[in-house]
Amino acid sequence: KTRIDGQNAQLEADLLKFAIVINIPLAVFDYPEWKKLVKNVDACLISTTLCHIRDILIPQEVGHVRTVQIKELWMCENLTITFDGNTTRAPESESVYTIHVITVDRVVYVFEGNKASDESHTGHHLFQILDNLRPSQFTGIGSDDTGNTCVAHEKVQKEYPWILNMADPCHHLNNLTKDICNLPHFKGIIKDVHRTVKFFKKSTIANSHLKKAHRVHMILCGTASTVTFEMNLQQFFSVTKPLAKSITCLESSHATMADVYVFWLAIMASMNYTLQSDIGLPNDVAKNIGHLCNYHFNQSIHDGPSDIFITSFFLDPCFQNSNVLKGINPLTINMLRISGASGF
Repeated sequence: KTRIDGQNAQLEADLLKFAIVINIPLAVFDYPEWKKLVKNVDACLISTTLCHIRDILIPQEVGHVRTVQIKELWMCENLTITFDGNTTRAPESESVYTIHVITVDRVVYVFEGNKASDESHTGHHLFQILDNLRPSQFTGIGSDDTGNTCVAHEKVQKEYPWILNMADPCHHLNNLTKDICNLPHFKGIIKDVHRTVKFFKKSTIANSHLKKAHRVHMILCGTASTVTFEMNLQQFFSVTKPLAKSITCLESSHATMADVYVFWLAIMASMNYTLQSDIGLPNDVAKNIGHLCNYHFNQSIHDGPSDIFITSFFLDPCFQNSNVLKGINPLTINMLRISGASGF
């Protein structure tokens, strides 16, 4: 009996891990076909059920993981706590709030995940998370910059002033990208591309019919409509590509605080070059893009909750010979601005 109990326990643990890693519905374990499969493998084994996994195995595993996490994190210093919201997959999409704790070795611990609520991103809730460990272990806190999270940041920093309040650079860059996409000049090209990709990516037959229609109706490249489409698409790529690349790089676990400032400088320089180039952007559109870049740059770097990005850039030995740091009078530092086709 002891051997059978051990086999059942191991089978349950392996099945739970398999279901979570492969992301299969737990309801599979209630299917009669599954019960028959287990019985055919070994008649002494007991087939697990959805209720057993949901009500017993998962809570047990959560408790075990939390114990191991706290034991490991208690040995760490200079931790960073981050929190963010996300949405689960359809059809039953739900808002989920996750809290991560990151070590100086860039090891990320998923510390908590729950349905998003008014309590899940308040200062009181963060105090509870910090108290599970020791507030003195933490040196940084970060999240997106929504109203509730900003208030939570301020409460935590007021109580523990040594914890640095860090803005989410990817959140700011994503907001800048959305603002550019919302400009009326790009509405048409975004709509056309979205409708085309949404339809044709799901049907190989539709692609074949499209190619056939090209030949039948003698639709060729170089017409006025295709040239306009290509020009508008190139304009859109030119102003959003630096942002997309920067977001991808800064989402890496190897990105540093200094990298945030470096990528912002690269974005501003790239935008300045693009808006000064002859890519067919109307002057008013170039001005609007420039204003948006300046606004989000200042919001993230100059008007952020702390000067950690510039400070990290200054202290990073990799940039000690950077031209950005040469000949600076700290009393007369001007904000970095970019100009459009006719200046703004």
